[in-house]
Amino acid sequence: MEKAISNQEHSLQIRQFLDSSERTKAEAMVESSWRHYSPWILVFLLALGLRLGYLHQISGIPFFRTLVGDAAAYDSWGQEIAGGDWLGNSPFYQAPAYPYFLGVIYRVLGHNVYAVRVIQALLGSASCVLIGLAGQRFFNRRAGIVAAIMLAVYPPAIFFDGLIQKSSLGLCLMSLFLWQLSGLRGSSQRWRWMVVGIILGLLGITRENTLLLPIVLLVWLWACFPRFGFRMRLSQTLMLSTGLIITLGPVAWRNYHVGGEIVITTVQAGPNFFIGNNSRATGRYTPLVRGHEAPPFERDDAKRLAEQAVGHSLSDRQVSRYWFRQSLEFIGSDPGGWLLLLAKKALLAVNAYEITDTEGYSVYRLYSPLLNVLAVVFHFGAVFPLALAGILLSWSDWRRFAVLLAVIGVLTASIVAFYVFARYRFAMVPGMVILAAAGIDGMMQAYGNRRWSTLSVGLVAACLAAILSNLRINPENDLDAMAYANLGAVLAQRGGPGDLESATRVFEASLQMNPNSAEVHYNLGMACLILGDTAKSRAELLTARSISPGMVEVDYQLGFINEALGNTSEAIECYRRALQLDKNDHQAKEAIERLSPRQESGQSIP
Repeated sequence: MEKAISNQEHSLQIRQFLDSSERTKAEAMVESSWRHYSPWILVFLLALGLRLGYLHQISGIPFFRTLVGDAAAYDSWGQEIAGGDWLGNSPFYQAPAYPYFLGVIYRVLGHNVYAVRVIQALLGSASCVLIGLAGQRFFNRRAGIVAAIMLAVYPPAIFFDGLIQKSSLGLCLMSLFLWQLSGLRGSSQRWRWMVVGIILGLLGITRENTLLLPIVLLVWLWACFPRFGFRMRLSQTLMLSTGLIITLGPVAWRNYHVGGEIVITTVQAGPNFFIGNNSRATGRYTPLVRGHEAPPFERDDAKRLAEQAVGHSLSDRQVSRYWFRQSLEFIGSDPGGWLLLLAKKALLAVNAYEITDTEGYSVYRLYSPLLNVLAVVFHFGAVFPLALAGILLSWSDWRRFAVLLAVIGVLTASIVAFYVFARYRFAMVPGMVILAAAGIDGMMQAYGNRRWSTLSVGLVAACLAAILSNLRINPENDLDAMAYANLGAVLAQRGGPGDLESATRVFEASLQMNPNSAEVHYNLGMACLILGDTAKSRAELLTARSISPGMVEVDYQLGFINEALGNTSEAIECYRRALQLDKNDHQAKEAIERLSPRQESGQSIP
């Protein structure tokens, strides 16, 4: 009996020990799982918290509700799509992915730009995690975590996620691409290549210059993976091509269906190439017609000017080819000047200053203390030096990240070939952040292992690159003045109580930074005209005309003012000048016909 009891006790002890062991294993698995996933969860929450906090801070800025420039064009296009116009009636001039993204959101949630910004904040936060996972594969776990944190707190990333612009969608797709790309090395799984092809197709209809990346991948595949054999590499090539066709095929069909021409994505390449490659090019964006920066003007001006030059009507593809030819003529006539222009654009591409367009980075910093503080300590002028250090410190294992270098190099070259914008350069940032994280990780390892010579190489390279990247080669006052001018224009457009007075103050602040802006003098003149200060309005418009005699709108408005003041002869003279600048200005023509009889009879105009 005692023996039986003893056996039962022994069995119970064994069961208790096994239960305890099972619990210990389960706890260990939970702890291990938490250690594995917790950095990515925390990075996502950090990124999302910063982005939502930023949205709260900028919710009072006029740009938040009153959209201008590309944002207004994308928003209008998205509403048309949400309303059922999925095809449109002409080949795409702007990349279509983002407007369709907006169209789907508006269809589901209604026209709500705040909801779009929140969704973009979620996508931007997910992008940080994807870049971290890609960095972990290209280098190591610590480098991946550092890369994710860097993108989470990178001020331009926060800024672009808050705009109604395609940069946020482009960031998400680029991060997804780099994550998938990091898993292709050594992988024989064919389906991965089709997935990458689909992602690249989506990138291509978001950022057209990324259509060069499939070439990078094919060169990498055929040059670096001979062990896969010919058939395997051919199969992977076909899968990549299939993925591209899945996304680009419907776009090409749609363009052919509505325009009768085969256009894979958009028809704006020629005008854009000319903007960056002509005798007056600065390396930055300048419109074909001064004062016509908005997308509808860009397309109409490109077509109108090309048709005037050749003397007959042109299709969209012919317009694009015309502007390419104009650029090639410039390059052929002055190759030395063009090479200097390319060098300038290369410096602009790695410069710390963010060359924004309609919605200025500097203006948003005024409204967001969070963005302003982060922008002081962290910018592209810090990312680029760290990335260069990462390349040098990791060079002994260059094959591991060679394709990442090639991707960044091709993106940089494609930007330099056209012109430099902050939102164009932003496509480089995800890859650059991974290299920058590798630079930080490499210097930490060198310091921990007391490899002082290696650490010195990284620090010297970073310092030299920082000097180059932080040179003041941009006319920052002029560009910031333009950003303030755009803010003033939005205030004037709203036209609410106090908005026009605020607009005049913003215009005047803009002119203090750049007194030679004809557009700002014109806008200030128009605001003063609406407020009833005719004398100041006339003075500002005359100043605008003296700075830029070719501004179409100025002379018509001067004619209107002189007509209101009873100065008949001066009014007719201004209207005639307006008609000379724009033969299609029917309002000026009607005004001349209306006033001429009165001038002949000597009647005054009330």
